[in-house]
Amino acid sequence: MSNPIIRLMRVNKPVGFWLLLWPSLQTVYYLTPNPPIKTIILLIFGTFITRSTGCVINDICDINFDKHVSRTKSRPLITQEVEKNTAILIAFIGLLLSLYIALQLPFLCFLLA
Repeated sequence: MSNPIIRLMRVNKPVGFWLLLWPSLQTVYYLTPNPPIKTIILLIFGTFITRSTGCVINDICDINFDKHVSRTKSRPLITQEVEKNTAILIAFIGLLLSLYIALQLPFLCFLLA
């Protein structure tokens, strides 16, 4: 089985990342047909980090509920492969990284973020 932190952040299930990335990239190309590469890279990393952070926060909030659902009862927080304090630290770092990336974007992007 893969690393529990990877599973907690759902890096091993990238479909959610792609579902968030494509509309973001489409919007950038719609508004700016030739966007700066820096903006594209920031969107890719920002999408990855915010999606992963959201998954961690979801698992923290649903820790008492997930153990009763067959689809979610094997998640790392439920099985105690990752401690709750570790998950909170990962979420906090993810939020800080997301804020840092949002601050690198143009002002309108930051406001929308």
